[in-house]
Amino acid sequence: MARLTDLIRRTDRLPPLAGPAFTSTSFKPAAPPPVVTETDGGSTDREWYQRAILEVSRLGRAVAEQGDLDLKPLTGLASALTSSCRNHDDLLRHAVSGSQALSPLAANCVNVAIIGNRLAEGLGYSQAERECVTLAGLVHDLGMFLVPDSLVAKPQTLTSSERALVYHHPRNGALALSRVDAAYRWLASIVEQEHERWDGRGYPHQLSGPRIHRIAQVIGLADVLDALVNPRPYRHRLSAHRAVHQLVTAQKHVFPQELLRSLLNRISLYPPGTEVRLSTGDDATVERLNARTPLRPVVRLIAPTAMTERILDLSLTPSVHIVEVLAQSPSGGTQV
Repeated sequence: MARLTDLIRRTDRLPPLAGPAFTSTSFKPAAPPPVVTETDGGSTDREWYQRAILEVSRLGRAVAEQGDLDLKPLTGLASALTSSCRNHDDLLRHAVSGSQALSPLAANCVNVAIIGNRLAEGLGYSQAERECVTLAGLVHDLGMFLVPDSLVAKPQTLTSSERALVYHHPRNGALALSRVDAAYRWLASIVEQEHERWDGRGYPHQLSGPRIHRIAQVIGLADVLDALVNPRPYRHRLSAHRAVHQLVTAQKHVFPQELLRSLLNRISLYPPGTEVRLSTGDDATVERLNARTPLRPVVRLIAPTAMTERILDLSLTPSVHIVEVLAQSPSGGTQV
């Protein structure tokens, strides 16, 4: 088992991931994104999320029909999602909640964009860099829209020919993005590499270590986390707590340590929405994270008494700590 205390270190800025360097044009949007304000349509975080779902679904249909791809609308959405992720944890809570979506492929893209944004923040990326990580997340699985629905939803083990078809989706996505406006073509290499792994056991080119683009590494980890916390036709979902724990222990050689440390610092062993039991005996739900103390989040007591506060910041109460995570049923309900 990995030593979690070696990964959870207080640091204001982690060193950047190894990998191909960002060029001066990599983080230059094709057009200035709109300024996100309260008057910009009055959009809430959930509305931004739904708008992103619709836009990714539109792009997916265009890929499936081999039509033209217009990525400009996603630039503004990437900016809005990035700003929302920085201000609070509502979008992250939704991304790791295992909520069912009418368009699972599009939801995966949006969830990966949100999770990847938080990972990039933990790596010290600038605002412009985080926006481009978010944009890469939104388009990372466009190639899956060319895979037949019968395979995407198949509960049985795939045959070798079916697996080959699925494994080809990064190349298909990269090919589609190679035909977009020149300002967005940097996305193609990231989409093609996001299933590559640090230990060289990924696909389609079995790249390893620093040969993998750094954004592709971030998107790759975000994609695995989303796959674990959301149900699939062939398995139940894991709770966010169990998924994060599995990633930093069982898959500690698949991703670089800096990236796993960012996972713990910015998403935590106790992601928003996790139900926990405190040393006081009270049950609570994690409301938001404390970046410098990832094991001591802000929690909301489930059944506060007249003598207790409803909201408790564990970073300010050293005598109170989390003693266990309440087990969850496969459907996401809590089991005590």
